[in-house]
Amino acid sequence: MRAERQRVRIIQASNVRVPGRVPWWMMPSVKATLIVTDITIAISSFVAAFALRDGSTILLRISGGSYSWSQGFAPYATLLPFVILIRPLTLSYYDLYRLRGEFSFLDDGIRVFKATAIASLLITAAAFLYRGGFQYRAFSYARSIFVLDFILAFVSTETARLIMRRAQTLLRDHGINLIPTLVVGRGAEASLCINEMRERPSLGYRVIGFVESGSVDGKGLETYEGVPVISDLRGLLIRLFREPLSNSARVLKRISDLVIAAATMALFFPLWLVIAALIKLDSKGPILYTQERVGMDGRIFLVYKFRTMHVGVDHKPHWDYQQKFIAGRAEANLGDIERPAYKLQNDPRITRIGRVLRRLSLDEIPQLLNVLLGDMSIVGPRPPIPYEVEAYELWHRKRLDMKPGLTGLWQVSGRNRLPFEEMVKLDLFYIENWSLLLDLKIILRTTLAVFHGDGY
Repeated sequence: MRAERQRVRIIQASNVRVPGRVPWWMMPSVKATLIVTDITIAISSFVAAFALRDGSTILLRISGGSYSWSQGFAPYATLLPFVILIRPLTLSYYDLYRLRGEFSFLDDGIRVFKATAIASLLITAAAFLYRGGFQYRAFSYARSIFVLDFILAFVSTETARLIMRRAQTLLRDHGINLIPTLVVGRGAEASLCINEMRERPSLGYRVIGFVESGSVDGKGLETYEGVPVISDLRGLLIRLFREPLSNSARVLKRISDLVIAAATMALFFPLWLVIAALIKLDSKGPILYTQERVGMDGRIFLVYKFRTMHVGVDHKPHWDYQQKFIAGRAEANLGDIERPAYKLQNDPRITRIGRVLRRLSLDEIPQLLNVLLGDMSIVGPRPPIPYEVEAYELWHRKRLDMKPGLTGLWQVSGRNRLPFEEMVKLDLFYIENWSLLLDLKIILRTTLAVFHGDGY
C-alpha cells in the first residue's frame, strides 16, 4: 500500500499533545507494583488463614539462629508456589492489570471476585491433587483454611484495587493517563460524546480532534464543540487491519535490535569514557543531552545523545530552518545545484569536539539506550522533533508508522544532500519493503559512511 499525498488542513501537534504526560517508566512501574502487591497479598492471606484457623505458630527458630516452617504449617508451605503463581495469573486473565481506558469500580469488583474465586478453586485442587508431594501425601488439608484464604484474598485485593483506581481518578482529573481520541462525524451523539469525555476525565479519554464526515474545502469551521477540526475522511490516513510489520517480523526486528545494541554498547564502552572526558574538557555542561522526539504512532519520548552544543543556546535558528526544509523552499538548500546541502552550515552553537562527533556520527551512540528501552530501533526513519511534525502534511506522517532508528535508508542515500520529500519517500520505501537483509545492508553502509566521516 503506497502513501498518497494529501493537502488537507491538519492540526498543530501542540494542540494534541497531552500536557500531563508521565515518564515512560511510570506505567510499567505501577503495573510491577501491583503485581508485587498481589503476590504479597496472596502469601499474607494464605498464612493468615492458617493462623486464624489453626492458631499455631508459623515459623520456628532452630539452632544457629535460622528459621523453619512449623510442623503444622509445613504441609501448607508446599502450596505457596502454587498460591504465588495462580493468583496473579488469574488477575491478569481477568484484565485487572489494565490501566488505560475506561473503568468501573463495580466491574472491577466483579472481576476481582471472579479471579479470586477461580484462583481459590485452583489452589484447592492443587492441594488435594499434589498433597505436598510424596512427603505429605497422607496429610488431610483443612477446607476451612481455603475458605478463609478466599475471603481474606478477596477483601485485600479489592481494597488494593480501590486505592489504585482512586489514585488513577485523581491523576486523570489533572489530565494524566488519558488516551488521545478522535471523534468522527457531527450530530447530537458526537456533541454528547465530546462533552461527556471533556466533563468526565475519569473515563480515561481526551478528545484531541474532530474529523468531518463530509469534505473539508478550507471554508469550514476551525473547531467543533471547542475541538479543532483536523481533516475529513478522505484526508485522514487510517490503517485498517494492517501493520507495517507482521508479528513475527516485529519480534525478529526487536531481537536483532537488542542483540546489536547490547553488543555495540559493550564494544564501545571505552570510547564512551573517552568521549565523555573530551566533552567535559571542551565546554561546560552535561555529557549527555536529552531532547523530546516523536516516535512510532506519534508517541513522545526522550532521545539521548552526546552533547555537541554549548549550554543555553537558542534553538530558534534550527526551528526556522526546519520550516523551510519541510516546506521544500529553495532557500533550504545552503549549498548549490551541483552539491546541495540541507543542513545548517558553520553553526556557532556547536562546540569544537561537537563538530568532530557529528562528522563521525559518534554523538548518536547513546541512542543505543533508546533501542534497549524500546523507543527506537537500530534501523528506521530519523526521529523528528515535535515542532517538525507540526509542519508535516498528512502523507509525511506515514513515516511515523515504524520505530525511528539510529540509522536509516535516508542516512546512507545522501543524508544532508537530499530535500525533505526525498527523505520521506526513502523512509516510506523502507517501511513498505522491510527485511532483515535490508537492515543488515543499511548497517554495513552506515559503518562505511562513519569511517568516511560523512556524518555531518
